[in-house]
Amino acid sequence: MAKCLWLCGRIADSDEDVVPEWLRKHLGVKGTPPGRKYAIKNINVPGLEPEVLKRERPRNAFHVKAYKAVCQPCNNKWMSGLQAGAMDLLKPMIDGAKATLTPSERGAIGAWAAMTGITLEHAHRVTVDPSRRQYMKTHRSPPPHTLVYLTHLAPVELDCIVGNSRADTKQDHRTVMYHELFTARELGLLIFQGVFGPRQIAQLSKYGNYLVPVWPVITLTTAYWPPTKTLTIEEHVIVAYNIITA
Repeated sequence: MAKCLWLCGRIADSDEDVVPEWLRKHLGVKGTPPGRKYAIKNINVPGLEPEVLKRERPRNAFHVKAYKAVCQPCNNKWMSGLQAGAMDLLKPMIDGAKATLTPSERGAIGAWAAMTGITLEHAHRVTVDPSRRQYMKTHRSPPPHTLVYLTHLAPVELDCIVGNSRADTKQDHRTVMYHELFTARELGLLIFQGVFGPRQIAQLSKYGNYLVPVWPVITLTTAYWPPTKTLTIEEHVIVAYNIITA
């Protein structure tokens, strides 16, 4: 049998919801509504044609699972702790409330986002570097070279979308994995896992009005949500792509 993805040595006898139950309940989604089965596809298409967002059946993004990915002790203890640490912070922002995030609150959201990104990769059968998974488990904190941002979404008609893709940087062809989670109300998350060079950092600065930095917490500063500008889902995908491929 497969072992827990967090390298604890135990058998992976537990499933993990990429979009957690508390988020599904908060958004009022109880089942799999017909006609709302979506995924982000073809993010790396040259030119990013509007068709990057396509219907896909039969998978509903709300019910993406990492099957038999983790052990019950990891799932029920430290992973549940990270869920609880982010849940009460994210719910008001999802509903549109303004927020001032302290460094510790930024850390809580960043840890949850990094954990979610790694389980999403596992659900899509992409193996995260073992050192990153081990770091996450040991420190309950995002591994090095993880960046997490919050975005303010324009109104959308979908329940939820989860995106997962790889892109190579132009200057040295490093591969960066990135994830996007849209909650269908106000709040979006953008998660990068990989080493950024000067061009990517410059692009991040270019989109500063659209992104609220969550992780890393380099200085003991607060962050304010929402950002000054709003993104559509299509723009969200394009911004992520442009940052990595700068």
